Amino acid sequence: MSYSPYKKAEVLINTGSISASSSDQPVPGLTYTIPSGKDGDYVVYAMISADIGGSDMKPFSIMLFKNGVKETNSVTMDFAKKNENQSIQLTFAMDGLVATDVIAVYINNDDEDVDAIIVGRMLLQSWT
Repeated sequence: MSYSPYKKAEVLINTGSISASSSDQPVPGLTYTIPSGKDGDYVVYAMISADIGGSDMKPFSIMLFKNGVKETNSVTMDFAKKNENQSIQLTFAMDGLVATDVIAVYINNDDEDVDAIIVGRMLLQSWT
């Protein structure tokens, strides 16, 4: 019986606090450029915590972009509740990333402003 050699997990992390964002705008700070020597297949994890006002509930979604183009099937949707810190997470596999590729997380709130993005985090992980 033979076993595969252990594969080391390569983790690239970008974390930032975000004060505000409007719909259909890139979320400030949630971008990552693949560095030299880190080509490969990744799983991207992104989390947004949002606070809204004005109504009891609004839909909002997060989506992933590569080099300015939305990744197909990358949208994750939830509903934000008034005056509550609501979180939504995206998990998405991306194959064949190469140095200089820019990964970005965008938020959309059904063409209405999100009052505040409380926290935004993105993590890329690959087993190399």
